[in-house]
Amino acid sequence: DENSECFARPSADYFMVFMRKDLHEIHEFSMDLTHYLHDHLRFITRIEITYGIYELPDDPDEKIPNMIDKAMIAHKICKTRHGSDILFYNDDLIRELEYENKITSNMQKALSEKEFQMYLQPKINLMNNDLIGAEALVRWISPELGFLSPDGFIPIFEKNEF
Repeated sequence: DENSECFARPSADYFMVFMRKDLHEIHEFSMDLTHYLHDHLRFITRIEITYGIYELPDDPDEKIPNMIDKAMIAHKICKTRHGSDILFYNDDLIRELEYENKITSNMQKALSEKEFQMYLQPKINLMNNDLIGAEALVRWISPELGFLSPDGFIPIFEKNEF
């Protein structure tokens, strides 16, 4: 029924809650749970609690494993976003994850095949027009992915420590 909740622990530090609530109630529940855990797990010096949430679809035939996968995708992306502890699934997340996987799977090859181009942007002293240095800018020119500006790959490289 609509008041039922089901709690599960599919693996070591992953927990799932199945409930019939509106989005506001789910957000409120997650914040209450976070506060409760922080208050009762004080002996743990650092605990990060993140939520990936999938709202039940209008399609009554969607399978539960598919719904769980979508919640897990939201959770995985939520863990990588600083300052965010709750993320609701939407189809854009799949595209974001696919893009990130494409960048990650091509980065080693791009380095070995010298697909990264460095440009030097001069720094000029405006008082006397003297060249005082340069800023190094990198671009990725990939035969497979096209021209990639730094904001399209640097954050991903920083995240995976490439």
